[in-house]
Amino acid sequence: MQKQKKDSRKPSYFAFFLCAALAVSGVGCSSAPRGDQLEPISQVYPAPLIDVWKATLKALKNYELSEKNREGGIIRSAWIDNTKAVNFSDAFERGDTVHSSRFKLAVNVFPGAYQGKEATQVTIRKKQQVEKELMQGWRDAQLEDHVIEQTILYRIERILINEKRLEKSQSKTQEPELPL
Repeated sequence: MQKQKKDSRKPSYFAFFLCAALAVSGVGCSSAPRGDQLEPISQVYPAPLIDVWKATLKALKNYELSEKNREGGIIRSAWIDNTKAVNFSDAFERGDTVHSSRFKLAVNVFPGAYQGKEATQVTIRKKQQVEKELMQGWRDAQLEDHVIEQTILYRIERILINEKRLEKSQSKTQEPELPL
């Protein structure tokens, strides 16, 4: 009786699935980070979620908002044209201009705790796109600064401070005076 040898030319299922998994996961492939893949800017405020949510909406009052979901903690802006600002800053750096430029913001507001006290974290992600020539189409652009995001976080902080001061001054004026 002869032993049958296993045909080594037949691929094993394990090797097939391993190759497929590696191909799907993109192992070994890398690309330059796109504009929406950069680290978001965030800050933690020692205030309740509802107060930070209201302050965030006030800070974003000059932007057209496409989504406001308090339960999910998400605020998204519509596309905002910033062609003049991009062309102005590029004039001092590279000298090339763009036909159109736009960005949109995605803001997340998360409740939590910081040092045992109620706190809320606000995270802002900016997606920038440019159109170099008229019919070229939109392409994601690299973000070199976070001025808009930092400005919004600063505004939120100032709004929270001012609201707290206003509440404190109103509570002082509403205290009944005791007769002497």
